[in-house]
Amino acid sequence: MREVQRMSMTVDALISIRSQVISGFVEGGIPEEAYRADLDALAVELDRQLTPNSRGTLQQRAAKVVAEILADSHARLVAEPPARLARIEFGSRRYRERLSREDPDRYEAERREEEALDALEPDEVRMARPIVAALRRRGSAQDRRDRLAAMVRRPQVVEPPRVPAFPDVLWTNDDRLTWEELVGGVPCQGCGQPILGDETSQRDREPWADYRERRKPIDEEFRLRHPEHGSSWTAGGGPIHCSRCCPPPPLSPEQIAQISRILTPTPPAPLPHATVRRCKACSKPREDGHVCAVADLPKELRAAVEAVLVKERARSS
Repeated sequence: MREVQRMSMTVDALISIRSQVISGFVEGGIPEEAYRADLDALAVELDRQLTPNSRGTLQQRAAKVVAEILADSHARLVAEPPARLARIEFGSRRYRERLSREDPDRYEAERREEEALDALEPDEVRMARPIVAALRRRGSAQDRRDRLAAMVRRPQVVEPPRVPAFPDVLWTNDDRLTWEELVGGVPCQGCGQPILGDETSQRDREPWADYRERRKPIDEEFRLRHPEHGSSWTAGGGPIHCSRCCPPPPLSPEQIAQISRILTPTPPAPLPHATVRRCKACSKPREDGHVCAVADLPKELRAAVEAVLVKERARSS
């Protein structure tokens, strides 16, 4: 517990806990009342760390807290590889497009709210307002410490370790792009280069010698970036990618459909049913041995039966 309390007193740890609290609220794990109280306690503790002597106005002290939060956010953003940021931006754009189709009213409301916030005031001013309110009401120091300790004891969300998809590669399955991301221009998550293009394909009417000459610097640059990394791949004539560092491109919908047809072939059409001859008297199939009328009997047997019937009629009369 002493180690937990020590960790909770650092600015970096407090900002990290704040991010966890916001994520928990967005995902529905923290009710709004507890969420507001958590942010207030964190704001007061950050203020105590950054301005231990409490000098300055509430606005000035709140500005320090906001500056630390935004600096941390900027540092995290800079630390993200550009390829990952492009993937996040693509996902955000796809979300807005889907929302505009499925729920136009909500999309329009969110768009207007975002535009209004950007037009009215910057993030620094908007974020400082609730922090100033928290510093003004403060609350008891013991309650704040108890709430901070409770936040630290909560299970923290830890990203799973990056495990390579295969023993001889560096990329993970999470690095694979979807088909929509590929055609949407999201770069390779391994090297950051585009996947599609035409720089490695032979162009129309380009002589083979000219094509090989044009490819030489491309191949050389690739070998310098990936020395002795084994095989490589390209997609649609785009840049060269290393099979060890870069996840392979996704299958197209047409390729998936073709594989599905191979794995689950269409069942053969049923054989046409043979014509069934049925008895005109009883409608039963006229199989071998079926007798329902004298006319169904073979010719010789029918003559004998008809003779017997004649005798029986004569006797009965």
